[in-house]
Amino acid sequence: MATLLLAVPNAEAQLAQPGLDQSEPQQRSLSRWIESVQNLEVREALTQVSDNWTLVIAGLAGLVLVVLAVAGVFRPSGVGSTIRDVKAFPSFVWLFMGLLILLVGPMAGDALAGLPGTFEKLTGNEIVLDEVDQEALRFGGAALVGSIVGLALVYLMNKSAKDAGLKIGGMDMLIGIGGFLLAFPLIQLATMGGIAATQQMTGENPPQIAHETLQLIVDNRGHNAVWVIIVAAVVCAPIIEELVFRMGLQSALLKLFGNPWPAITLSSAMFAAIHWTILPENSWHAMATLFALGMCLGVAFERTKRLGVPIAMHIAFNALNVTLAMSSLGEQAPPDSGGSSDSFVSVPDDQ
Repeated sequence: MATLLLAVPNAEAQLAQPGLDQSEPQQRSLSRWIESVQNLEVREALTQVSDNWTLVIAGLAGLVLVVLAVAGVFRPSGVGSTIRDVKAFPSFVWLFMGLLILLVGPMAGDALAGLPGTFEKLTGNEIVLDEVDQEALRFGGAALVGSIVGLALVYLMNKSAKDAGLKIGGMDMLIGIGGFLLAFPLIQLATMGGIAATQQMTGENPPQIAHETLQLIVDNRGHNAVWVIIVAAVVCAPIIEELVFRMGLQSALLKLFGNPWPAITLSSAMFAAIHWTILPENSWHAMATLFALGMCLGVAFERTKRLGVPIAMHIAFNALNVTLAMSSLGEQAPPDSGGSSDSFVSVPDDQ
């Protein structure tokens, strides 16, 4: 700051010399000084936010909770004035549809992964694929087929269950991004809590990236086929998971209990639990992130009664995670992430 302040008196001293018309240099110097001061203020503000990141997130999370409480989200009878009408199908039908969507993708992925071998047997020509190519074929195919089949089932089910919240529209993306921004402090706070608990119990920092697929993306960011995996993880995977856990499981539990809160809580717990098998060692802190994410998505679904909103929120979340992981921030940040392509959230170091 001192160096910047010294620039103005020097400019004024030059202008005070008689016989010199330096109004234009003065304007340029003054403009540069003002711009420098403004930039410095922005940098100082960002530094303060980074240095006090825990307090900032805690404060924002508290503010979000107050806003949600005022909006009536926490009322015991439900998150809105009315409850989604899921009476069109029994609980087992909702659950079966979710399981069908969950299983059809991996089956299609395995079938597609076997195509190069089948082609070689039929033609005698070998197709050489490395690990990334194979994963792109398997994971990309599974995600694409699963999302297409799932959306087709949603279209058919919506004809009989028009008030079950199965609508997906163009405005859902904007509403979902807004919902994600609102939910971010809560998810981040859960992430930080999980990290702190892990550090306290193990004495070690958890891994920065807590998902096999996300680690594969980071390790092979220069590979052309990795973009297939990125699209599948950012777009298709959220569609499948929201159809499975929000449309299928949450609707089945809502039909069973008649109240959104048990449905949201149990489906969020299952959403977190199913990721357990793909978390790297010492990454159980990611479960807190995933559970918080599931709760936010479940509340958004019941509140808006539009399936497209939690899908958009999930897409925004995964997109942020992949972006951070592939950026220099993802490389250099301390290991305070929160799990999966569904849970990598970088936290500025406030130590």
